[in-house]
Amino acid sequence: MASRDHTVASHTTATQRLSVLLLCDDFKGHANTVLDHIGAFTSYSRHDVRLFNPRLVSDSSLLDLDAFDAVILHYSIFVLSENHLSPRLRDKVRQYKGLKVQFIQDEHRRVDQMTEMMRHLGIQVLFTLLPRGEVR
Repeated sequence: MASRDHTVASHTTATQRLSVLLLCDDFKGHANTVLDHIGAFTSYSRHDVRLFNPRLVSDSSLLDLDAFDAVILHYSIFVLSENHLSPRLRDKVRQYKGLKVQFIQDEHRRVDQMTEMMRHLGIQVLFTLLPRGEVR
């Protein structure tokens, strides 16, 4: 797939479909709420959402993030764990120039390390359950 011009993604119209990669752990043994949340992206988005489960994948060399307009890290992926996000894939996410989004849950778990990792990865949009007044 050809590399995309990621500057164009920020100027899309309401009718354009974007290519989105959702990094998630879609293991069938998860609670239904987790699987329903993951499934909602492909079922209800007008965009072309592709799932990739990076858990226990040490070699992601064939995964071309530049083929996507946006990369989303789902809360089922614990970005601090190398079993969830290998160092090689972590580096790919960091170097990726497109939109990077993270959904987080259990916001009070390892706050400083999570904040540092989100900065390291270059996360631009964070979806959290925290009320706006408690974000700091």
